[in-house]
Amino acid sequence: MTTNMLKKFVEIDHKCFRKFKWGQLAQLAQFNLFYGWNGTGKTTLSNLLADLGRQKPIEVGKVVFRIDNMDVQGDQIGKNNQPLPKLRVFNQQYVEQSVLSRFSSLEHIVFFGEKTVEHEQQRQAAAEEASKLSDAWKELSPKKSKAEKAFDAYKQDQAQTIKTLLRTTGQDRYTNYNRSHFEARCEAYDATTDISLDETQKADLLATIRTDIRPTLATQEIVNPVSATVLESIEQVLSTSPTSVAIQSLKDDVQLADWVGQGLQLHQHREATTCLYCGNPLREDRTKQLEQHFDSSFRILSQKLADSIQSIQQLKNSVTGFNPYSTTSVYPKLVDRLAKMNDLLTTSKADVLQGINTVELALKAKQDNIFSPTPPPQELTELFAMGNTLRDSANNIQSLIKEHNGITQDFNGQVTLAKNKLESDSIASSISAYLEKQGVLKETTEELANNEKRAGEVDGILKKLDEALTETATPAEDLNKDLALYLGHSELTLQHHGNGYSIRRGDSEARDLSEGEKTAFSLLYFLKSLEDHRSKLDETIVVIDDPVSSLDASAMFTAFGFIKERTEMAKQIIVLTHDFTFFNLVKGWFHIASRKNDLSRYYSLTCSMTSDGRCITISAMDKLLKDYASEYQYLFSLVKKGSEAEGKEFAELYGLPNVGRRLLEHFIAFRFPGGNGKEELIGQMKKLGMDSKTLAILNRFLNVHSHGDGIAVEEHDLNLLAESPKVMQAILEVMRKEDPHHVERLEALIANVNA
Repeated sequence: MTTNMLKKFVEIDHKCFRKFKWGQLAQLAQFNLFYGWNGTGKTTLSNLLADLGRQKPIEVGKVVFRIDNMDVQGDQIGKNNQPLPKLRVFNQQYVEQSVLSRFSSLEHIVFFGEKTVEHEQQRQAAAEEASKLSDAWKELSPKKSKAEKAFDAYKQDQAQTIKTLLRTTGQDRYTNYNRSHFEARCEAYDATTDISLDETQKADLLATIRTDIRPTLATQEIVNPVSATVLESIEQVLSTSPTSVAIQSLKDDVQLADWVGQGLQLHQHREATTCLYCGNPLREDRTKQLEQHFDSSFRILSQKLADSIQSIQQLKNSVTGFNPYSTTSVYPKLVDRLAKMNDLLTTSKADVLQGINTVELALKAKQDNIFSPTPPPQELTELFAMGNTLRDSANNIQSLIKEHNGITQDFNGQVTLAKNKLESDSIASSISAYLEKQGVLKETTEELANNEKRAGEVDGILKKLDEALTETATPAEDLNKDLALYLGHSELTLQHHGNGYSIRRGDSEARDLSEGEKTAFSLLYFLKSLEDHRSKLDETIVVIDDPVSSLDASAMFTAFGFIKERTEMAKQIIVLTHDFTFFNLVKGWFHIASRKNDLSRYYSLTCSMTSDGRCITISAMDKLLKDYASEYQYLFSLVKKGSEAEGKEFAELYGLPNVGRRLLEHFIAFRFPGGNGKEELIGQMKKLGMDSKTLAILNRFLNVHSHGDGIAVEEHDLNLLAESPKVMQAILEVMRKEDPHHVERLEALIANVNA
C-alpha cells in the first residue's frame, strides 16, 4: 500500500499567510527543513499540519494541501472520506494540549506484548484486508468523483441547452431552468408522452415560441361566384334563334340590319308613310317584309344576349376580386401552408377567368350571327365546377385565418404547449445518456459504500485483536531511561497506571516543571509515542516545530540526537526552526541522508508588511544559508541588497532593522571580541567622521532593536524604516573602513552565488 505524502501547500490564506500560493517551488520530499526567524509563521504552519493530522476542518480562511496528486481543501478535512496521511506534529500546541495539561492522565503508548501464533495470523490477515480495502477505496473514490462530475456536467449542459432553446421574453419556468429541473423531468420520464419530434414539427414549434402575438384577421364564408341559373340562361340564349322570316341581305350584313331595324322602329313610331330619309313613298309590301324580319323574337333574343354579356362581365369582376392573402399577416408556422393555398387560389381563379372569357366570346359571336344557333362551348358546362374549386380554395384560406385567430386568442397557451413539447423532445433525446451516466454513478457509489462498510468491520476486528496483543508498561520504563539520560538525573519519572501515565517528581505529582524539563519531557514523550504500534513510523509524516526552545547548547545536541534516531525511518520529516545552530545540525543530517537520491528540500520563511499587516512567504532557501554553516554571509547579502533599496515601499524594508542588527552583532563579535563591542564600534565610527544623525540611527539599531532572534512583531517606527537603506549603507561603510578586504571577499562571494 502506498502511504500518502504531503507534496505542497497549494494555497494558504490564513492568519499571517495572505493569499500565499506555492507556485513553482519544488515539491516537498522525504526530508524537509524550514528556516525562519521568530514571527515568520512557523507556528501557524505547524498548527495547520496538526489540524490535518487530527482530521479537523480548517474553518478560517482558505488552505489547500496537495496529498500525493490530490488536493485537499482545508474546510473539507474529515468530511468527505478523502484518504489523509498519518501525520504527527510536535509544536507548542502539542506541548500545552497533549502533555502539560494532563499531568496525571497522559495517554498510553501501546507496544505489542507477547504474541500467539493464532492472534498474529488473524491480525496479519485483517491488516492485509484493510490494506487492500484502502487501496480499493483510493481507486473507487476518484472514480465516484469522476462519475459525479460527468453526470453533473451532463445535466448542467442539457439544462443550459433547454434554457437557451426555450427562454423567451417574460417570466416562465424556463427563465431560470437549471439542472434540477432537467433531472426532475428525466426522473419523471414517460415514453408515451415524452416523444421525439421530426425536424418539421420542431421548426413549427420553435416558430411559435419565437413569434410575438399578432392581431386577429377578419373572416367570411365564401360561396361559388358562378351562378348555375346564369349559366343555364346563357346556354339557352346561345341555342335560340329568332322565329322571323329573314331578309338575306340583312342577315348577311349585321351593321345594315341594325341600321334598318332602328329605322323601321322610328317609322312605325311616327306612323310615317314616306321615307324619312329620302322622302319616297313607302311600299306596303316592303314594309311587311321588314316587319317580318324584325319581329318580337329577334328583339327579345337581342336583349337576352345583351343581358347575358353583362352578367358574364359581372361574374368576371367578381372572380377578379379573389386575391391571395398576405403571408406577412399570419404566424410564421402558417406561412408555408398559406403560400400553397394562395397558389391553388391563383390557379383556380385563372381557370375560372379563362372559362368566363370563352363564354363571353361565344355570346359576342352569337350577337354577330343572331339568326344562327351557336353551340355552347365546353367551358360553359365546366364553369360551375370551376367556381366550386375556386370557392373551396378561398374557404381553405379562411380556415387557415381562423387557425391564425385561434393562436392569437390562446397565444400564451399555444406558446406554453409548444415549449412543453420541445422540452419533451429534448428529454426523449437525452434520456438514454442520462440513464447511462446515472447507472455508472449508482454502481460506483454502491461499490464505495460496500468498501467503506467492510473497512469499518475490519477496523473493529483489528482493534479487538490489538487489545489482546498489546501492553503499555514497557513504554513508560523506556521513557524513564530516556529522561534520566537526557536530564542527567532520575528525579522526574513517568508512572504507569490503568488509565494512562502520570508525571512524578519523586513520590509526588509533578506540577512545577522548569522550561527545560517541560521541553525535555514533551519531546521525549512525543518521540516515544512514534513507536506506538497503532501508527507505523514508516507510514507516518512527522512534523517537528522548534523543539529546542529554552535549551542550552548541551541539551540541544542531546535533543537533536534523540530526534534523529527516533524519526529517520519516518515516511516524511518536516522540521521548522528559528535556531541557527539546530538548523545546521538538521541540515547536515538531511544532506547525508539524501546525498544519493536528492530526498531533501530547504525552504525559507520570510515576513513583510502590507496594508493588512504581516505577510508570510515560503520560498526556496538562499544558497548562502543552504551551503554555508553560518548565516553571516546571508545577513551580509540582505544588508547589501537593503543598501540599494532607497525609494522602495515600507513593506520591502520591514525586516531591515533586525537584519542590520544581527549583522552588526556578528561583525562586532568578530572585530571586538570580549568587552562592550557596541560601545567600541560607536567610538570607531566617530573616529571615521560619521555624521551625528547616522550615528544616532545606528545607536538606536544597536540598542532599541537589539533583542530576540526574530523580526519584532510590533509596529516599527516609520521614520526608522524610511532611513533603513541609508543605515544599511552606513553599516557597509563601517565594515569597509574597519576591514575592506573582508567586505570585498563577501561581495565577491555574493556575486559568484548570484551569477
